Order: sequence, then structure tokens, then C-alpha cells
Amino acid sequence: MTKYNFRSDGVTMQSPFLKTCIKLWAFILISLFSVCFPAGAQVPLDPTMQSYVDEAKQELSKAISDEGLSDTQRVKMVERSAKTLKEYGQSGAFPGKEIPLKANREKNYRRVQAEVIYANDLRAILHNMLMSQQLSMINAMQIEVVEDQIKLMIPGEGVFELSKDLVGTVFNWDIKEGFSGGKQSDAKELVQKFRDLATTKEFVKDVEKLYTLQRELLLKRYQELKKTEDLQAQLGKTYRNAANSASVLKDFQKAGGDSEPNPVSSGSNSGGGSHFKASLPGDWMVDQDKPGQWIASSKREIIAKSANCPASNLNVKVTATFGSSAGSLSSGDVDKELRGWMAGSGWYPEEASIESLSIPGFTGRLLSTTLKYKDGYGGAMSGYKPGTAHIHGYAILGENGGSRTIKVSYSVFAACCWDNKAADTSKTAAQSGKNEALQVLRSLGLSGTKSTGNGNSGGMTSQENIVPPAKSSAYADPKNLTDSNLREELLRELIKKASTPEEAKYWTEREKEIKKKPAQPQPKPQPQTQPQPEKNKPAIAVKGISVNELVGDWDFVANGFAAKMEIRSTGSALEGRIFFNVFRKWEPLEALAFDASTGKFTFFRPNGKQQFEGTLVGSTLTGTYNKTSTWTAKKSGTVSK
Repeated sequence: MTKYNFRSDGVTMQSPFLKTCIKLWAFILISLFSVCFPAGAQVPLDPTMQSYVDEAKQELSKAISDEGLSDTQRVKMVERSAKTLKEYGQSGAFPGKEIPLKANREKNYRRVQAEVIYANDLRAILHNMLMSQQLSMINAMQIEVVEDQIKLMIPGEGVFELSKDLVGTVFNWDIKEGFSGGKQSDAKELVQKFRDLATTKEFVKDVEKLYTLQRELLLKRYQELKKTEDLQAQLGKTYRNAANSASVLKDFQKAGGDSEPNPVSSGSNSGGGSHFKASLPGDWMVDQDKPGQWIASSKREIIAKSANCPASNLNVKVTATFGSSAGSLSSGDVDKELRGWMAGSGWYPEEASIESLSIPGFTGRLLSTTLKYKDGYGGAMSGYKPGTAHIHGYAILGENGGSRTIKVSYSVFAACCWDNKAADTSKTAAQSGKNEALQVLRSLGLSGTKSTGNGNSGGMTSQENIVPPAKSSAYADPKNLTDSNLREELLRELIKKASTPEEAKYWTEREKEIKKKPAQPQPKPQPQTQPQPEKNKPAIAVKGISVNELVGDWDFVANGFAAKMEIRSTGSALEGRIFFNVFRKWEPLEALAFDASTGKFTFFRPNGKQQFEGTLVGSTLTGTYNKTSTWTAKKSGTVSK
């Protein structure tokens, strides 16, 4: 029986058994506490601290996405959020790709690009229509309002999407709910406005005005997009500097006292580790991560399965290895080795470019190949082989002040059905895959530990490296595009930089339909109230400008419509014809006359009932037609008389 002894001062004297129990419980409690909160562990955030972190993330998100903020406000908000997140031991939160603000503005720019093409095509349709034909088209037209756009659905011509604000401005139309909102009166009102304008012969002029305003809006959106690229770089730099200027509060430091992985140094001792690290796009995965050898790849569907073909995929792979070099190589030696590497690939690629390349601690050269497409084929006897668009790249880099060499290669394969009908979609996807591969390649670094997860937390997650370098939008500046090449360039960019395969397919197929569609039927010349110019009037050769300076081929633009004009001399008479790009056929010209003493040149275009007058100065013709519209032509070739 256990006995308890009591002292006179009231302190209980414990038996040996009780002392043992107390020591055992103390050991258990200490062990449990150690498991829950190991030495050096980060203290969990309490509700108040968590609210600070959440608020900082929300402020950062607003700064890089809200259209209503000034640039000064954005900079201050990014700076505050970066410091708060760093102080509470949070990982860098600035996006590794483009900020939402830039993505949204690029989307707006592409929308206006499309609107310019639609407005151009609409005026091309109307250009030679009689009033009765315009009225017939307007009566069959359906109108729908979708967000910021007006959709004109014209039977036989498809859909034309135009800016709601510009349509309202040009045609004095105040849209409220429109057809999509269930209120059809506004859409009917616009149709009536079109009909009235066609009756008064003002409809074509207003569509021309709409096209001009769309072009002005295109330039405005382009300038806005370019400024956003600079803003993104500025905000990224602000975030990085603010994060680096702040210190992690002691309680929130991870074991070892650092809140972030150390960045890869850019000095000669960089890359002292044996594992590659990289910043990977969202659907990429690390396939292999061994010392000195690393592979990452992406695979996704680009063309859905159809009745005759399985689904087509895009496959992209980047492989990196390093080892000791036998000695320093000149750029010429590196280029030679790269070309030999390319030649031995088995895909018979062709060189597109060789450029300098550097990653932290290493400098070298990168060879890129051209985009090639290998046709698919199919038959009962030969089987079915898919088509393939492919691009490759090869890089060799030497260590700065060291003895190691890195070799990197990437390959991009975009499949297509054996019938090759979606070849353009595959080519666009292959180009997109190349851009991703280059992004991965340029983010490579070396570390002492393996990657985790899909590799997105590689050598680019430190505060110093979280922000990607600013890159150009690569869109052509609209102010440098002429009327003759604007539409072609905008269409090329819409297809090449399509955000989805479906978008590229839409524009490709729409253009094919336009090209194979016969030109608008031309009205027959009506009897004129004024005397017709005499046909094929002989050119009078007097002292002044030789008629041979007029004879030849001309690049022609009339009121924004591009064409080719040919002038020939037959005996003492002039003959000519013209090919407008929008109508896609040759038209005869009549009553060509040239005054060699003044350089005045006149002719009649019967298909449009248009009388042209102009003056030849050097190799340029300028003038008017129908007394109000302007035209110009520049000589592109000569033909012997």
C-alpha cells in the first residue's frame, strides 16, 4: 500500500512511484509538442495575420488586372503586396507569365483586328452593288448585339462583327438591349437606318467612314498594348525590388532561416549543383531528373477526333544534359557542331537561324530550324499516315570561367489528319509549341536538388527570378501598313497568334471561302446622260512625256482598294485592264487617253461606271475618279511598246 507523507509546511511529499509517473507524462507532452512544432519550423498564421496575407494577394491581383487604375496606383499596390507577402514567409505571387491586364488588352486588340477585316470585306461587297442589290441584302440581314459588338448576318456572305460603339456613332444608333436582350425594336431600327441610307445612296459612304474609324481604333489599341508591355516589365521589377528589400519576420522563417530557395547565381561559380531547374508552362511535366540529365515535355490535343481521323496531338519535348568540355570552342566551332547535330536528327530539317544564348553561368549558341510539314496520306492498300508539322532546336553553352558544357535540344511535332485539311491548324500549333519550348530553355538553371511536382518550382521561384523578361507583342505596327497590305497582315496575325486551334481554323476556313467565292456580279453600264469618252483614243505624242513612261504594270489603290493595272500600247492606241484584289478578276479599261505634253491620263472603268483622271509624274500616277474619290498608282514594271 502506497503511503503519502505530509510535511508541516503543507507541501505534499510524493512517493517514488508518483515521481516516475510525472516524469513519464512530461516526456510524452514534450514529445508531442516537438512533433507538432519542430525546431526551426514556421509558426502558423493566426486569423489576423492570414487576413494580411489574403489582403496583399487581393491587392496584387487588382493591380495587375483592373482596367480602372492609374499606373501610379498599380506600382504602389504591387510594392505593398510584395513586402507583406515576403514578411510573412509567402512564396512569390507575381505571375510567371503575362499579367491579366496585358492578356485582356491583347484580346481587345485582336478583336479590333477582326473588326477591321470585317469592315473591309463589307465595303468590298457593297462597292459595286446597285441600290436595289443593297436593299435586297439589307432586307435579308439579321442583326444581333453581343457584348461590345454588332453581328451582321448576311445570307451567302456569313457573319460580320463590328464595334457597337462605332456602329452607333456612324449610324446615329443608340443601342439598349438589342436583339440578344430580347428587345428586337432596336435591331429593326438599325435595319431601317441602313435601308434609308441605301435609298439615298449614303450607305456605302457611311460604311467607308466606319472602316476609317475602325482603323483609327486599331492604332489606338495597338499603342495601348505596347504601353502595357512596358508596364508589365515595370511592375515585375517593382515587385522583385520590393520583395528583396523586405525581410522575413523571424517567426515565419523556414528551417535554415530563408523563406525562399536561393536563386541560381549568375557568376562563374553558378550552377554548382547537378540537377536542372526550369520554369514550366501549366501543362508541362518533368519526365526525367537525374544528375546532369533532364527531360520535360507537354502533350495535348489540338484537333478533335472526327469520323475519318483520330484526334491529333501536339507533342513538345526539351532535353538538357551537361558534362565536361575538352576546351573552349569558338562560335564557329559551336555552329559547326550544331549543324552536324541537326543533320543527324533524321527529320531532314532546314536551318532557320543561329543566335547567341545565355542562361545563368553559361553562354553559347542556339540553332532553330524552319517549320516543315510532312504530308499525310491514306488508302486501302497503303494504310493511313497522319500529316506532321515539326520544328527543332539545338543549343550548346559553355560555362563562364568553368569547364562544363550544357547541351539542350527541343522538338515539336503537331499531328494532322491524313487528308491534310487541317494542316494550317497543325502549323499554328507547332509554332505555339516552339514558343513554349524556348520559354523553358531560356529559364534553365542548375541546382543541387531534384525538381518537385511538375517542375514549376524550379530555379525560377526565388524572389529575384519570379518575373519573366518583357517581350514584344510581335504584332506589326498598323501605322506602318498600307491599304494594300493591311488586311493581309492582320489576317496572318490572327491565324498565327490564335489563342486556340479553333480560332485559327475559323479564320483559315473563312478566307478559303472568300477566295473561292465568285466576285460580285457587276452591273451592266447604263446609258449615260453625258457623252461617253471615245474608246481607245490614240495617244498624241508631242514634246514632253513619252508614252512609254505610261506603258507597263502599276500597283494601284483607289479609295483604299488595292489592285494591279496593266497598260499596253498597240500601234497608236492604248489598251489596259485592272485586277482589284477584292473582286479577284480582271476587268477591261476603256477610252484610255494620254496627253504627253501635260502628263494627263484618263480612262473609263465600265464595271463600276467610273471615269478616272490622273497625272503622270515620274513613276507615279495620282488623280480622282467620279470627281470626288482619289486614286494613286506606282509603276512596278515596264513593257516594251
